Amino acid sequence: MSGSTPPAEDRPTEMVIEVVPAIEFKGGQYSTMTLREPRVTEVQQSEALIGAVPSIVSLRRYQMSLVSKVSDWPLGALDLLPIRILDRAGRFVLGFTEPGPPTGNPSSDT
Repeated sequence: MSGSTPPAEDRPTEMVIEVVPAIEFKGGQYSTMTLREPRVTEVQQSEALIGAVPSIVSLRRYQMSLVSKVSDWPLGALDLLPIRILDRAGRFVLGFTEPGPPTGNPSSDT
């Protein structure tokens, strides 16, 4: 399958995104976002924001919460990012939580 995302175990566990121009937030300057593989507790805490009925807003909150946790960027600084940078960071961290390939016998009806 060309263009498919490699399994999580085959992906790099860290990614660095340079942010130009730098984001200024509460007296701090944010120009480098270093992302790492999320921990289970970070995923669980962020997933709690989705709620019983997922919406586009709750899914974006989930994405931003997880990016914030693994990058040490405050949520307020993430709010100021161009959406393409947030989406790139989100794809990286959420890639570790995507379901894997189906298991079992694909020809089985049960």
